[in-house]
Amino acid sequence: MTWRRRSLPLMLFVLAGTLCPLGLAADIRVRVINTQTGKPMAGQGVGLRPYRPPGDYLVTWTGKKTGPDGVAVFNLSDPAPQWVNLVVLSGMMLWNCSPMENNTFSLAEILEHGVVAKNRCESKATRKAKITATAGEVILFTRPLHWWEKAQW
Repeated sequence: MTWRRRSLPLMLFVLAGTLCPLGLAADIRVRVINTQTGKPMAGQGVGLRPYRPPGDYLVTWTGKKTGPDGVAVFNLSDPAPQWVNLVVLSGMMLWNCSPMENNTFSLAEILEHGVVAKNRCESKATRKAKITATAGEVILFTRPLHWWEKAQW
């Protein structure tokens, strides 16, 4: 048997692997934290969309609500995007402490290490509690409006 015949199955396997790459369907857990208390916020809306360059308006948001543990789980389809935008859909009774313009994250970074979004409302509670993300998790921050903020509506 020549080397060509012996290596044919290996070459076909490598060729099939390059033509049909393995998919990267993934789950992302998004945890919403109350920046005043450092505790998870249940029942909050969270939006996710694959990142696209500015001007590409064909991509729609996917919305989920957080469970009792303050977590919403998004199942990304195959092929998964390289980047995702995440935002707390706060409505009129919450202040979004992780603004949308800062919430574009690398999917590889999320899956490998986890990501803690910027917290522009950081308080004593969130400074005292060491808030870290696990692999596959993104942490976003929000807080209820103060009474004087509600009065302005």
